[in-house]
Amino acid sequence: MTTLIVTKGSSTVDRYSHILFELLKNRSDIRKVEVKTPHYDLWKYNFLTKYPVFSLRTLFLILKSMKNDGAVHFPHEGISAYLNLVHSDKKIVTVHELSSFLFPECREHIFIQGSIRRNLKKADKIIAPSNNTKKDLINVLGIPNEKIHVVYQGINHKIFYPRNTKIFDFPYVLYVGIDHPKKNLKNMLIAFYILKNKSNNKKIQKLKFVKVGEDKRFMDETKKIVKNLNLSKDVVFTGYVSDYELPKYYSSAELLLYCSLYEGFGLPVIEAMACGCPVITSNISSLPEVAGDAGVLVDPKDPEAICREMEKIITDEETREDLMKKGLKRAKEFSWDKTAEETYKVYKTLK
Repeated sequence: MTTLIVTKGSSTVDRYSHILFELLKNRSDIRKVEVKTPHYDLWKYNFLTKYPVFSLRTLFLILKSMKNDGAVHFPHEGISAYLNLVHSDKKIVTVHELSSFLFPECREHIFIQGSIRRNLKKADKIIAPSNNTKKDLINVLGIPNEKIHVVYQGINHKIFYPRNTKIFDFPYVLYVGIDHPKKNLKNMLIAFYILKNKSNNKKIQKLKFVKVGEDKRFMDETKKIVKNLNLSKDVVFTGYVSDYELPKYYSSAELLLYCSLYEGFGLPVIEAMACGCPVITSNISSLPEVAGDAGVLVDPKDPEAICREMEKIITDEETREDLMKKGLKRAKEFSWDKTAEETYKVYKTLK
């Protein structure tokens, strides 16, 4: 029996655990324990227990789930702080990324971070969403290669597919994600500013930058950058958009701009491709691995290069059509069904 801890919430890692369980729940050797997990920056540290504190109910459910003779799967690295309380035979942890060890802005409380580092080394198996994350686990945390299994994440192709729809009455470049500095919004906005000010193309003159998603911790900084670039009339903030509405934004965009400095996987790249939206993304981290030859890869710290690629896609119909075809083909390689099956194979290696 394998127990999957399913965390409540709307974040990517929360949805990951829910999707896994929905696809595996018909198997007789899978059960779930559902707990409410606050966002990382809301965690507190309990100096008596040496664990981040969620709530008494959540702590009780987690501890209860540990009393079994099978394996326990922790669906993200944060909750692995409880791993050394497990009384089960085997422990599996999915590590989505290591930004908390690579970026000062992401760093957790020193005790929480230390606990995560120690407990990941105690895990019997670690699931990574990309080979790049696997490399980080080996190089940054010293996790043995043989413990790590790469299982790519996926998308729901019943939701993400091209839609014949129009969200806005103007052409737009789309960004989907939060405002965190690692997302590199500043350089993307600078690239957009350069494009708007250098081109006489009528379509580009009408072009806007649409940002889906938000992070209240860094939103003020984003708005400050927009104001300083005099782009207040050209940037649209939509806030949160559900998965069911998001394909409409992808389908009617000129392109997705996703030039992060670091990603464990980068789901928006595949989501956009599945909707027939051309993608410009970074040539670093896991993004080249995910995009393959179906996306345009650029140096994320070079706004001029980003600008050139945006202009080419918007003004060159042949380039645009080629990227759309390649993207649709590439997206078919990723599905949650495949993710669930590969994850289940990891479970079976522990039996």
